[in-house]
Amino acid sequence: MMENKTVLGLEFEWISDGNGYSNTGFYQCKGRIMFDDEHDEIPDPIVVNAAEELAKRLCKIPGIESEVDYSEKGWVEVHVTENRSVILKKNK
Repeated sequence: MMENKTVLGLEFEWISDGNGYSNTGFYQCKGRIMFDDEHDEIPDPIVVNAAEELAKRLCKIPGIESEVDYSEKGWVEVHVTENRSVILKKNK
């Protein structure tokens, strides 16, 4: 089971896709709402840097894959999936 993580001083909340005991879901952290030159929302670079660091740390765990993404209103997410084949090979 995953739990909330603090990375570079920012708190990432764990949201499980399962029953709370799953390693599949995502971490989320809300940053400032920023805009590019065309007035489109973009994520806060400080939060993106922290999310990339979290994703890098998570990828060091056998069987865990992660990817950084962002949505609107300043939310940055680190999606986490469990690669069962890696875990099964490790346990043989």
